[in-house]
Amino acid sequence: MRERTRTLLLVVAAAFLAAGVPPAARAQGANATLSGTVKDETGGVVPGATVTIRNQETSLRRELVTDHGGRFTAPNLPPGPYEATVSVAGFSKLVRSGIRLTVGSETAVSLALAVGQREDKV
Repeated sequence: MRERTRTLLLVVAAAFLAAGVPPAARAQGANATLSGTVKDETGGVVPGATVTIRNQETSLRRELVTDHGGRFTAPNLPPGPYEATVSVAGFSKLVRSGIRLTVGSETAVSLALAVGQREDKV
């Protein structure tokens, strides 16, 4: 009887693994994802921009660089209030606060940079 139960448990475990759900996806249930696109004032994408995501309660930081399409993604962030800071040569630094992430959320933001050297807070 024990051998039969053990075999059944192994079959069930194998079925879950074969379902194709990667371990990272199963583990992120209590976390959130922040993604977005960085553009200039004309709507053109800005590749190579540094995006710093900071939890305003814990000061947890994640630094990313936008891809060729101006996109960034920060998965597995703990829920809470966040601030995104974007900087790249030739553009004003942008700080966007008030981004609230909740458990399991996938929040997208669009960030527009102005040409120049001032700091823009949104």
